This record gives sequence, C-alpha cells and structure tokens, in this order.
Amino acid sequence: MLKSHIIVRVPNWVGDAVLCTPALTALKNANPSAIISVLAVRRVSEVFLHNPCVDEIVTLPGRKGLSYWLKAMELRKKKYDLGILFPNSFSSALFFRLSGVPRISGYRRDGRGFLLTDAVEVTEELLGSHQVDYYLNLIRNDIGQSELVWAVSEEEKSEAKTLLRESGVSADDVLVGIGAGAAFGPAKRWPPEYFAGLADELIRKYSVRILLFGVGAEKGIASQICDSMRERPLNLVGRTNLRQLGALLSVCRLLVSNDSGVMHVGAAVETSLVAVFGSTDPGRTGPRGSGRRVIYKGLDCSPCFARRCPRGDYKCLREIKVGDVLLAAEEELENA
Repeated sequence: MLKSHIIVRVPNWVGDAVLCTPALTALKNANPSAIISVLAVRRVSEVFLHNPCVDEIVTLPGRKGLSYWLKAMELRKKKYDLGILFPNSFSSALFFRLSGVPRISGYRRDGRGFLLTDAVEVTEELLGSHQVDYYLNLIRNDIGQSELVWAVSEEEKSEAKTLLRESGVSADDVLVGIGAGAAFGPAKRWPPEYFAGLADELIRKYSVRILLFGVGAEKGIASQICDSMRERPLNLVGRTNLRQLGALLSVCRLLVSNDSGVMHVGAAVETSLVAVFGSTDPGRTGPRGSGRRVIYKGLDCSPCFARRCPRGDYKCLREIKVGDVLLAAEEELENA
C-alpha cells in the first residue's frame, strides 16, 4: 500500500513557524504512515530541523518572482496527495494549485475559497483564539495538543557550550538571555534602557551573565543596551543562526524578551521566560507552556496591533517598569 504524501505550507515568520509545530504533531498523530513535507521560506526552514514529525523540508525563494512560481511547477513531480495551508494568503493557495496538489485545505480567507477543495470556515471565536489553536483547528484531530517542538541535538548543545566557553563564560555561570528586538516594529519593543536597567539589577542581585540575542538588524538596539549597562553583557546579536539560537537558549536559566521569534524559540526549548507585551495580545501570541510569565498592562488602547504607536507615546510599553519585570524574573529564577 502506498503511503500518502502531505505537504504543509508553514508561516513565514519565526514565531508563527514555532507556533505551528503542535499542529504538525497532531497531523502526524492523525496520519502516522504519511510522509509529511513542510514548505518554508529559507529564513524559517531551520525551525523544522530534527522535528520527528517532519520527513522533508522544501525551501521556497523569499520573493514571489519567477523562481517562486517555477518552484510550484517543479513540485508537480512530487505528486502530493494533500496540501495544508497555515498562511491565509491567496498566493499560497494558488501555489498549491500550480503544484498540482489535488486536495487543498485551508481557511476560507483572502478571496481564495474557490482554490480550496477543503475550505475551513473562520469564526469570531477562532479569530480570537491563540495562534497555536488556530493552526490546530485546521488539523481537526487533537485540539488539546499544544506542546511546541524544537529538538536541540547533542551536537548543537556541544557547539553552544564551546561558543560560550570561547566567549569567556564559565560552566558555573547562571545565564540570562535578553531578546530586546521584534521584527514587527517598535510598538512591540520595550525600551532598550529598561532592558539595560533590568540586566544591571539581575547582575547586582544574582551575579548572572547576560546574553543578548537577536538578528543583525537589531544590532543598534543591542548597542544601546550595552552602552547603558554598568557591566558589559555578551552580545550575540547577529552572530547566531536559528539552530544556534535554540541551543544557546536551552542552556539559559531565564529569558526576558519582547513578543518576538526569540520568545517563541525560548518557549519551545523549555527555557523559563518573562515576556513583555505592548501592542499585541498575549491571548493570541503569548508564550505557551509552564514557567512563562507575561507582563502586559492591558490599557484601554491595547491591543492595537500597530507597528508604531498611533498616539506616539508607547504608553503600553513605558507603563511597564523595570521593577515589574524584575519581580517576575526573580520569581522565575528562583523556581528554575
């Protein structure tokens, strides 16, 4: 008997890609003999390495140019039996059509219903649910499944420890990670000087080593933190790929982060964390799992989901004081 071959178009952003991993587990549970491929843009493809539910990772060009659509024609040779769309875009459904996928499942959104063979209706309840549950609903097998998946290999752990050792970090040091960036925009970023104040307090009270994490575009934020701190942190911003980030976070005692991809990777590798939320809704994109603290003021203008504060004062972030985050961080450090 031939195995069915399922291809899943996964989200384009790191945080969302991490949040879809429970749905991949549910899909494998429902189809244990199926071959499951994920279709991902290059920047998130590493999220799915070592995932026991993923048999193949197919990478997409980042831009929707000629090479993107030629990739669709190339995939016709694979003869997939079913395609599942986690993104809501019209283009993702059209891509599967051009790839010759006979059955296509996804939410009836963005005017693409006629391209789907198994359209799933979107309800107000679904729109207000956590992103993990939104993806799980497409599988409709195990809505209770919510465990994020990020398997750190022994080789990755060893490389992370070597990098730390070569950076002057002792094996006895208690490591606290900081993720001060957020790709979406400044309305998700707690001020750098607040992160610096928090880091200084944690060093003073607990003698921890501070590690800064983020992508190359966030080097300016990292520099602001470094310049504002009394003691220099280990600045790893722009120096790690996704797999290295996961391995390094897995050896941290605590992560303090904005609502970002770093936050979701930290949750996936089961690092205790404190997450700062401003313009977004922790009920929809908050970190999953135990040992997760969310600091969120819930002002009358929140969540606005804006990239930049419409009022210009970023009150939702500035109302969160260093002491608020410090208290949560201390409790998590002690519990960890």
